[in-house]
Amino acid sequence: NTNNRAMADAADESSGDRHSGSTTEDVGIRLVVQRCNSAELLVDNVDQWVGIGWGLVCSISFAPAADVAKVHKAVKLLLNAPLLSRGHWGDGDAPKCLIDMCIQSEASQKDADGSAAEGEAVSKPSVMIIPTASLTSKVKNGGRVLSYRGQCDKDQSRDLYFEFVHTMRSFAPSMVDNRVGGPKSSSNPTQKQKGPQGPLCSPQDLFRVGEYAGRFSTFDMDGMPLTGADGEPVSKSMTKKLAKVRGKHIEKYDKQRALGIEAAVAPAPTDATGSEERSSPSTLAEAPGEGAGTETPSFENDNGPDARLRVVAGTFGNRQGFRMDASLGPFTHIFTL
Repeated sequence: NTNNRAMADAADESSGDRHSGSTTEDVGIRLVVQRCNSAELLVDNVDQWVGIGWGLVCSISFAPAADVAKVHKAVKLLLNAPLLSRGHWGDGDAPKCLIDMCIQSEASQKDADGSAAEGEAVSKPSVMIIPTASLTSKVKNGGRVLSYRGQCDKDQSRDLYFEFVHTMRSFAPSMVDNRVGGPKSSSNPTQKQKGPQGPLCSPQDLFRVGEYAGRFSTFDMDGMPLTGADGEPVSKSMTKKLAKVRGKHIEKYDKQRALGIEAAVAPAPTDATGSEERSSPSTLAEAPGEGAGTETPSFENDNGPDARLRVVAGTFGNRQGFRMDASLGPFTHIFTL
């Protein structure tokens, strides 16, 4: 549509590549990010609209140089860059990042539920993600022709888009906890649990469930964490500490088995809690019935208003019907990675 072409022209003619130090051939991901008061997205090409309130609208496109590492980098950029403010553009309200806005909202909600007066809670931000292939385009023939041959393969784009959505939803809670020091009850991932214990899980599941659920994203064959929820490798010192925790767990686990106590059944891992399957984007597109334009997503278009960061995602391959109110000033940015 006209809006997508305008954004494509802006992305192609912007100096974003110069800012990132990348050549056109190096660019794998193009992002156009805008503030909004509210936005709605058509997710079924017919009449199903899903909306967000105050937050960010992110249009994303992939080129052949895109990979999972760049996807994770893009997610961290959107979560950490100062792209949001609550006031109108130019009113002096300094922009903040999504993570800080989520922290501010959660803190105000706790105050409102406790001692603060009713109505003082700050609404939390939301994110809308729109797959917009036309952002990757090139002007030819003196501006009379637009070429889209530089886009990523459609199947690969779909996989990377799924990875982007899942990672946005899973990184945000972990990054909020890390910035505020983590949950008080389990801020130290190697802290010993107190009190009586029921049946223990198998050593392979130890760091996937309970107090460790969602803290790590990939594991080795023994269940030892390889990367954290943010995709960064687990440090050597942390690995040593976790190995000691695992060794003590094995001792207790073996004693329970000797007494005839069956192992606790660990719940099946999900993408939201950092399953090792999520480290490979191709596994996100294997649900039956998926295909460009007629896809039944392996993820929900909307993770709901109760999520710590609500993320509404467009259906890959659809026309992306879109409505937005940005009367506060869209504060638009273009990023290339």
